[in-house]
Amino acid sequence: MAKKFKVKKKFTLRDKFWRNLFKMFLKKPQFIDLNDPPSFPKKCILIANHRSAAGPFNYRVFMDELYMVVAAHQNCEGFRSRWNYLYHTFYRKKCKRPRVVSFILATILGSILPPLYRWAGCIPIYFDKRIATTFKYCIQAIDEDVPVAFFPENSDNGYFELIKEFNKGFLMLSKLYYRRYNVDLPIYISHFASNPGRIIHGKPMYYNELAKSHTDDEINEMMKEYMNSLNAVGRKEEGKPA
Repeated sequence: MAKKFKVKKKFTLRDKFWRNLFKMFLKKPQFIDLNDPPSFPKKCILIANHRSAAGPFNYRVFMDELYMVVAAHQNCEGFRSRWNYLYHTFYRKKCKRPRVVSFILATILGSILPPLYRWAGCIPIYFDKRIATTFKYCIQAIDEDVPVAFFPENSDNGYFELIKEFNKGFLMLSKLYYRRYNVDLPIYISHFASNPGRIIHGKPMYYNELAKSHTDDEINEMMKEYMNSLNAVGRKEEGKPA
């Protein structure tokens, strides 16, 4: 019997252990918040770039704000499902890692993912009729004052510093929430850059406001370009080329 979905509303002692452990081995990225004053409301959608696993990992380790994250459903399932996804899809196809390296990483990570995904507060995303379940869980999280994060890069051909294409799941969530509650959720756009390490938290956009004069494809492109533009923020501050 499948476990009942629960919204993650606080970090447990075990979660804090993982955060503190990883902080010992990772350099804290610089945080740049373009909102004045800094803001991250409880009812919102956060979108950010992937940068392989570095983006989601750094956000969860170093962001103090609690949120739930939409993630590949295979990693929320049994070991065989996790291993197949990690080896064939994530490391071989998306990260372009060699077979031996992919095998070792998939085996190690596939063994330790369950507690890490519980710590991360993951919502499994499906790409079939079960997608309705994904949105149901997302709406439940926001209803209970926990933001939902998406990493919407289309990574079929790998991950890039500057994103080439977005998936539209976060736009669909915004539309569904507006239809149900007549509330236009703020979509906060953030960018993780690995060199130098920094997280730039951009200003929010509002899907339903933009939809009055733009198509979904146009809105998707606008948000993608805004996310890519954030890559230049920290570099300019440090006198480095964008």
